[in-house]
Amino acid sequence: MATVNDICDKLAALIEPDPTLRDDSCAQPSTYDPDRLYVWPRIVLMDPEGDGSVDRERFDIRVEWAADRLGEGEPDREVSDAIAARAYALAAVVRANRTNQALWDSLSVGFDFEALRGFDVRGFRASVQGYMLRSE
Repeated sequence: MATVNDICDKLAALIEPDPTLRDDSCAQPSTYDPDRLYVWPRIVLMDPEGDGSVDRERFDIRVEWAADRLGEGEPDREVSDAIAARAYALAAVVRANRTNQALWDSLSVGFDFEALRGFDVRGFRASVQGYMLRSE
């Protein structure tokens, strides 16, 4: 059966089809490169389902993406628009893939537009949540 890292891999490929534009380590980065997608597992909860022989594995996957802000100095609307466009594209991927029988059910996503800011990058942090039923 699939692991939470398999879920991260599938989500990352759906969000960013170009493998050169995503980090596939399934780990939180210490620094961010512009225009690179980062995806890693944040929380996994195993709740008993029914008679307890099956777990409802609820997961929270962190997704982060940053736009290049070199030379921005002051906040720039063009960078803000690029970040918003990328976030809404992620929301569309989640809507189109709410269920994947092999990996998850009931995907949802939330965004934090203040969390990812640095000298060289500015972006968004997203939380993608869902669950799968696990019997092994």
